[in-house]
Amino acid sequence: MEDWTKYFKSFRWDRFKRIDQSQNWFQVFRIMPDTLAIWEPWHREMVISYLIIGRQLALLFDTGLGIGDMRKLIKELGYSDIIVINSHSHWDHIGGNFQFDGIYGLKNAYAQKNCKGKSGSQAKQYLTNAVIEDKLPDGFKKDFYAIKPYSVAKYIKNGDFIDLGERKLEILLTPGHSPDSLSLLDSKNQGIFIGDTFYLSSLYAHLPGSDFYDYYDTCAKLSSIAGNFENIFPSHRKTAIPSSYLNKLYAAFKEIRFKSGSIISTEGNKQFQFDEFSIIV
Repeated sequence: MEDWTKYFKSFRWDRFKRIDQSQNWFQVFRIMPDTLAIWEPWHREMVISYLIIGRQLALLFDTGLGIGDMRKLIKELGYSDIIVINSHSHWDHIGGNFQFDGIYGLKNAYAQKNCKGKSGSQAKQYLTNAVIEDKLPDGFKKDFYAIKPYSVAKYIKNGDFIDLGERKLEILLTPGHSPDSLSLLDSKNQGIFIGDTFYLSSLYAHLPGSDFYDYYDTCAKLSSIAGNFENIFPSHRKTAIPSSYLNKLYAAFKEIRFKSGSIISTEGNKQFQFDEFSIIV
């Protein structure tokens, strides 16, 4: 089994104040005023969800793996009725969705299909050689792990604003990694919550549902506005990283597209290495 804990120091969580809570499965950090990062370090995905807090409402951006009790955690942090929005509907971002009623989502065929969840026989692969066994929550039974179905309470679209009370988040559709990828632009706090569109590791443009050319267009869009905010908050690896990475990301996609010729679907994949990240197509 890969020892992914060797990467932990590079994530620089020591920059932030750690918030006490009762579940060992999660680690929670205050990454800026009224914004908490919820990290799940004991699974290979090491996914990060975000609790974004306004004066009237709080929004949970992704619900993680569904291994720890996300609803219990949110209540311990002092919130009950919250909005949930997913960066996209890949399994590691929607695992706790079933625990919440106020889910906002896209009216998108791919997202609607994934609302149905994944059975235990489908989901068991996600735990194989991917979890540190002695860190699993008490009572968690691997044989019963599944991505449970959930319902969308309200549909959102590109350009919509979610008003949390003295804090507005703009919905930006950012497809490519998946057809339903979206980001939340927090102009007041000079940041963007970007899901899996960018993080400091291997970026996936080769998965079922991924589209290289959509990803390229998304990178062009994000690069064009990168000067309007300071920080990127990805869903994996190091968080609160400079927005200038979005210019590097667009340059990388341009290099692949125009120096490597047309990107076509094949059974094999190519990995292109750049400074601090790579792209798999």
